[in-house]
Amino acid sequence: HKIGGFNGNVALNDKGNLLAAAIKWGAHTFNLQITPPHEYHIAAPTDQGTCIAIAKHHSILAIGGLWRIGMWDIQKQLELGKLAVGQDIQQQLKLGELEVGRDMFVKQIIFSRKESILAALCLNIHEKHFSKVEIWDTFSQKLLRQLEIPSQKVTCISVDSEGQFVFVGSSEGVIWIYQERMLYAKLTGKGKISSLDFSPNQQNLAFATQDGELCIHSLSL
Repeated sequence: HKIGGFNGNVALNDKGNLLAAAIKWGAHTFNLQITPPHEYHIAAPTDQGTCIAIAKHHSILAIGGLWRIGMWDIQKQLELGKLAVGQDIQQQLKLGELEVGRDMFVKQIIFSRKESILAALCLNIHEKHFSKVEIWDTFSQKLLRQLEIPSQKVTCISVDSEGQFVFVGSSEGVIWIYQERMLYAKLTGKGKISSLDFSPNQQNLAFATQDGELCIHSLSL
């Protein structure tokens, strides 16, 4: 199946019957139980989409883009809401969703394994000295906390099952590990990190580099 504007991101639900593919202006979803598969277009929360993720058991699709994250129930094809990224958390708690951070775009979205937490890696279009990771409650759509990462070269994030620990990798060879809002550990000299993942059961952190290295660290959290 050819999709115009496809950007390389795909995601499946746990049953494997709902597929989402990210495109420049949003996402296409496919119901694979129907032959031929039923296709449905979901617009990005703003004018351009950048990434997607699916909460596999709940069939919730998150679409990241400029300024916002759109949330959809892809089983019912129902919009659940929009999350405004890049705001000051105190303003948001006090005033609710007002102006979004119009200098921010979402580079990556992930759900925790229990799917109660959504984490978003947000980069600033103009600011070259930091990035942000935002932790949201999936179901209440409440912003729980923001982490300011002292680098614009952040490439990937991961979280544990509860969203208590956040792992952040960069192309500068640095991995930051945060517990809640505090920096728990900083690993350096790890190469140009392209992706990472954490296994909470074995407490193993795996990461890959742009140079083709695959590494596993055993952690004691």
